[in-house]
Amino acid sequence: MKRVVSMEKQAKIKIFIRELMQFAPSFRKNFTTPPLNTKAKLSPHQFFCLINIYKHGPISMGDLALKLGVSNQQLTRIVDGLVEQKMTRRIQDKTNRRIIQAEISEIGKTTLQDMHLAIQESTAQALEVLSEEELDQLIVHMRALSSILSKVKFEETR
Repeated sequence: MKRVVSMEKQAKIKIFIRELMQFAPSFRKNFTTPPLNTKAKLSPHQFFCLINIYKHGPISMGDLALKLGVSNQQLTRIVDGLVEQKMTRRIQDKTNRRIIQAEISEIGKTTLQDMHLAIQESTAQALEVLSEEELDQLIVHMRALSSILSKVKFEETR
């Protein structure tokens, strides 16, 4: 059932979407993409996949594809690369042998820790140009954005 939304609210939603589309690529590139100077060579898809396996694993390949918003075929290629680098492994579900799950390895955990530290270092370095007042504002606005967006529910099929 579709809700009726006022014209003013629709206009504000369009403005938000436009701002998000300008903001998102820069944010992803500068704050969430694995740094190039780390030992592990992961694509952004592999990096986010590894994070999700760490947070939710062991996780079925179908559930992982939903969380990442990729097709099962695309996920297979992503996980194959991680298995090849010994960062993850595939295991059979203990209750249903037809279900294959992805599980992070010790190498994968170490890699994530290293990348997390590298992202922290590069982000800290980049933010050094900001004043303390600007950093305070950034923190307040990030917390507000996080709080507001936690109310937004997307369908699991995204």
